[in-house]
Amino acid sequence: MEEAIREKEALVRAGELTAGIAHEVRNGLGTIVGYARLLERTSLPEDPAAAARAIREECETLETVVRRFTDFVKMERLQLGDTDLARLLARVVAREQRAREEVRTRLVGLDAPLVVRADEELLERAFENVVRNAVEAAAGGGRRVEVSARESAGQVEVWIDDDGPGLAADHPGEIRPFYTTRPGGLGLGLPLARKIVLLHGGSLELAGRAPVGVRVLVLLPAAGPEF
Repeated sequence: MEEAIREKEALVRAGELTAGIAHEVRNGLGTIVGYARLLERTSLPEDPAAAARAIREECETLETVVRRFTDFVKMERLQLGDTDLARLLARVVAREQRAREEVRTRLVGLDAPLVVRADEELLERAFENVVRNAVEAAAGGGRRVEVSARESAGQVEVWIDDDGPGLAADHPGEIRPFYTTRPGGLGLGLPLARKIVLLHGGSLELAGRAPVGVRVLVLLPAAGPEF
């Protein structure tokens, strides 16, 4: 019965993902077809180069949708090793600070190594998605993102706090693929990060902060996942 329930849940999620990607691809194709028709009507004054550029940009957008969707659904194989989470987070924070200088993104209270058993490349991708999401939220209403971590009783806790507008009123209360309030966003960043964290035997949750903002809490077993 448990196996049947898991299979049913997987099918439901696959259906949600398929509907989401079909929606994104359909939107992009509609724009591509429209600009292609403009090129066919040579009597119109529109610039053919501008139309061709718009077609290329839409194709690149669709390629990004497919690539991120593939990253989300593919089975990952962990390459575990000792990973200094403090250095990993410092790299992520430094990159995001350079990318969006108007948002103050900083690492708080991590002056010593914090070693966990993890796939460093995958884990860095996960935290990059989470921190970037926080920076984009802060840019839309706040100006600050703080990342902090600690180890307690064999478990590592990481907080990513932003001072943006907080969770939307219609937020589903859980992390779902293709749910986003950001114009042009795909809604796959946090789900991909959560997937990677779950593979490591951890958890990823988000909650509103008072008076404004969102906190993402990531829990990881310091000794790595149990297989």
